[in-house]
Amino acid sequence: QRLDIMRDSRIGAYGALALCFATLARASLFTSLLDLPPLGAIALIAGAGAFSRSLMVDLLWATRPARGDGLSVMAGRPSRNTTLLALGLGGVMAGVAGGLVLAPAAGALALIAGGIAVAVVRAIAMKKIGGQPGDVCGAGQVMAEIAMLAVYAATVSLPSYSL
Repeated sequence: QRLDIMRDSRIGAYGALALCFATLARASLFTSLLDLPPLGAIALIAGAGAFSRSLMVDLLWATRPARGDGLSVMAGRPSRNTTLLALGLGGVMAGVAGGLVLAPAAGALALIAGGIAVAVVRAIAMKKIGGQPGDVCGAGQVMAEIAMLAVYAATVSLPSYSL
């Protein structure tokens, strides 16, 4: 029944709430990055976007589809080499951006936070629906990006942080 609900293109109350909370979280986190030089903030946002999307590739590789048809099946299962390349490129971009703009520890923690966020989404999907449909890939990406931006925002708000 959960998979049927997810296939329905109409948005429900929980979907609307999730969309609102994700948008508010992003807006709040973007605002906290306004203290940075513009190119620094752009680099952090782009890095978080790149790595969170590379985690989607890993999710497609590591998790079986929840059903035999749908967007996830049409996307296919990437090879391990493709997955490692995506993770490497996205991770380098996010890690370097975090390390250069803020601090090396911030870059590393952001990568860890993104990975944990996707792992939590994957664990819930496996428990509740036995795999991943396309919606779970999207949810994992959003959660990873928000987690990474939260690490960056927390670093900027630290009293010892100085530009």
